[in-house]
Amino acid sequence: MSINLFYVLIVLLLLNLRTYFLMIQDKRIAIKNGESTNNSKRRTPEKYLLTNAALLGFAGIFLGMLPPVNHKGNKPKFKWGVPTIALV
Repeated sequence: MSINLFYVLIVLLLLNLRTYFLMIQDKRIAIKNGESTNNSKRRTPEKYLLTNAALLGFAGIFLGMLPPVNHKGNKPKFKWGVPTIALV
């Protein structure tokens, strides 16, 4: 394995880990805030999560949609959009 490929794999791993932890953080804030409009902490915008997926962080998003995080798995943007991004 060349050194350049090694660095690319490390960057991809870090990007996917970051995206996965963003999903965890957003789920925790969603549970803590409930459905109130007066949010004490701001949630991560869906556009930001999907942008991370488009930047090759789709594995982190996909893992965040599975148990134990189970976040945004029922939303069509994520249910169909993340696999589409992965295929493209």
